[in-house]
Amino acid sequence: MDLPDRTSFTHLDSCSSTIEEARRRLRDQEAGSIVLVASDHQTAGRGRRDGSWDDVPGSAVLVTAGLVGSVDGGEVSGLDGLVAELLRRRLVERYPLLDGSLEVKPPNDLVTAAGKLAGVLVSTHFEGDSCRELLLSVGLNVSAAPELAPGTAPATTLSVQVGEDVDVAEALSLVADVLIAELAYLRRVR
Repeated sequence: MDLPDRTSFTHLDSCSSTIEEARRRLRDQEAGSIVLVASDHQTAGRGRRDGSWDDVPGSAVLVTAGLVGSVDGGEVSGLDGLVAELLRRRLVERYPLLDGSLEVKPPNDLVTAAGKLAGVLVSTHFEGDSCRELLLSVGLNVSAAPELAPGTAPATTLSVQVGEDVDVAEALSLVADVLIAELAYLRRVR
């Protein structure tokens, strides 16, 4: 994965949440800096509306990219859906078998008929109309899906959907490229 200027990358064996880890690391950065934090496992992964994101250790992409600085608040609205669509396109480009079966379930999930493959979460901190901290997170089931609570929509994996073993590091690189490209774009337009 190619990192633009003023971008740092940290890979952890385990953490409570890549969002919290990225937020902590952003505090020490100058405006316009991007941090990327990935982990093999989260003990308290976050989902929408205070939900959780569960994983099987070592089998999922768990990553957050954060930008510190000033982003126009209008640029943030609907960002979870945009990032989900960009990720869907990139996955279909890399794994053509997903074409026609991988969809964005608004506002922020990637799903197939077999279940949820990935989720996108956007976390922000505003001062007035300006977004001072923007975090884009993705959880992508690659080689194993967690067991979910009864009544919850089923989960699936990238490996199952494409019919081959997918390397978690390769999937991380693909997801990170999408997140970094979006933050680098927002950094340029601020």
